[in-house]
Amino acid sequence: MNVYITKAIQALSPQKRVEIENKLKLALSRFGQMFDSVNLALSTTKDSFNSQRINCSIEIALQTGEVLKADISASSEEEALESAVQRIKRNLERHRKLMFNCNTYQNHGVIEK
Repeated sequence: MNVYITKAIQALSPQKRVEIENKLKLALSRFGQMFDSVNLALSTTKDSFNSQRINCSIEIALQTGEVLKADISASSEEEALESAVQRIKRNLERHRKLMFNCNTYQNHGVIEK
């Protein structure tokens, strides 16, 4: 599984980049056969109270050609990342259950032909 950090709030140190990549790989490892890559983007915005918010967006391109997304806004980078990872895991689990019920997937994500 490849993890691509496409956009970051600031230049991430190599250590922080590896930490984020490892966190994603560990969290998504049981779904690894369903997709090949993960794209992650971190950005900042101001909310209506002029407070800084961190946005974390995770996109996963499935082998079926579909794309699953999770967009989260939080007050800290760690909170945004953790919430986005949890949401994308739920999305993957729902998608996997749906596809198993429709007999599209077999053997943990290998497309039946």
